[in-house]
Amino acid sequence: MSRSAARDLSIVLCIAIGLRAIAVLTLPLMITNDGAYYLLWGSEIASGRWPDFPAYRTPTYPLFLAAVISLAGHSVHAVLVAQHALGVATAIACWFLGRSAFGPRVGLIGGLLVAIDPWLLAISSFALSDVLTIAMPLCALAAVCGRPGMTRSAVAGMCMGAAILARPTSVAWLPGVIALVAVAPTCGVRRRLARVGVLMLAISLVLTPWVAFNATRGIVGVARTEGLAMWGGLARSSQLDQSYPLPNELTKSASDLFQHTPPESAVMRFYRDAGRYETTDRGELLSAWSRASLRADPLGYGHAFVHALAWQANAFLPASPYGFDSLRWMMQRLGGAGAPSAGPPNIPTQHRPDITHRFVDAAPIGPLATAYRCWPLGMAQRIPQLPLGVITAVVACWCVRRRNWPAVIVLASSMPIVVGHAIILQPFSRYSISAWMIWWIGGVAVVGIIACGRNNASKAKRQARAFRLKSKPIGSPSPR
Repeated sequence: MSRSAARDLSIVLCIAIGLRAIAVLTLPLMITNDGAYYLLWGSEIASGRWPDFPAYRTPTYPLFLAAVISLAGHSVHAVLVAQHALGVATAIACWFLGRSAFGPRVGLIGGLLVAIDPWLLAISSFALSDVLTIAMPLCALAAVCGRPGMTRSAVAGMCMGAAILARPTSVAWLPGVIALVAVAPTCGVRRRLARVGVLMLAISLVLTPWVAFNATRGIVGVARTEGLAMWGGLARSSQLDQSYPLPNELTKSASDLFQHTPPESAVMRFYRDAGRYETTDRGELLSAWSRASLRADPLGYGHAFVHALAWQANAFLPASPYGFDSLRWMMQRLGGAGAPSAGPPNIPTQHRPDITHRFVDAAPIGPLATAYRCWPLGMAQRIPQLPLGVITAVVACWCVRRRNWPAVIVLASSMPIVVGHAIILQPFSRYSISAWMIWWIGGVAVVGIIACGRNNASKAKRQARAFRLKSKPIGSPSPR
């Protein structure tokens, strides 16, 4: 590593670690409904018992928590330190990606922006799998960016396998990782194919034990959602076909779904009720209802897709069919807004009190808490992710014209995770925070491109002026 690279890396590290040290000391570990079960499963694994995972859950995050609990016990600060360490790794990965794709300045500024990103910092304080699904794909991209060897390809494969077992939709990052290995310079086609093979082998080695375990439970693949993702997106977007024939025992539960913006509680209540009756195959029911809804109103689905695409870019457009910004609520809740009047300030859930009482934390204090509670930019919609996403797409097109393929792949790799969640109409913007980190790089790169264009234009003018003066006949009057 060169001296300038070491200096830039040290700057990014100092800012990222310093800010997260403040967060660990002043912000609590927030435990939601899902977080309570993650902590329970992590505790069970740490104690030597394998949990009874639901079919739609995957093991990476509980294993991560189990490692923390095994080393430090049921410590709130240990979990926070471990999760914020993943945030530091994310900043380093983005520094390297920006440096490799666009040069040292873009890498430094992009890494610093990721280091201070308030959304990444906030999600690291929640007992949720998001921080793993952000760090692992970006670390995989960084591992194979530049001139990857066999070892780096294997590391990238292990990171991608861990990301897929943290959230299966992380597979959307895989094409970008494969493409970076395939365009690696200074090696022939056979060498590139061998590196892709090592990458896929590493992913398979990570996934195989879990897939084999699922097979013993009658589950095919990494997880079984029983159609919840697509059906849930249609329900939240008010796109469910009201004329679809439902079993009589579910008509009452379904009534709350047919309002303009059905509450999340109504969506999950119907999902639970659909699984209570032996005469009803929940997976088949939800999938069939989804297909019928798509056939009944394809234009409505297209309208909802556009809104969902904006949701994944942290933007709720006018006349949005879904009005609850969960990420905004999470950030405000982290700052202490809406804290429960009774009970621990970091545990708003009533789920699993037998385990959550071990992770009681103090109320938030200090400048970060005030920022999350009141800061307008942190709570604003459409700023800055939506414009940054558009800018990143434009910069990627510019890089295609310049045939800068590694830069194209780095920027374009962020789009499948966003579009994929929009296709299933997911309104939860935190699912796309990993893409937002790449968009910081695109936003910085466009500034460098504009500055470079101005410098080149000024240089061309100076050269043209010098040429004219040089070509002027002797004795002619000087220009005014």
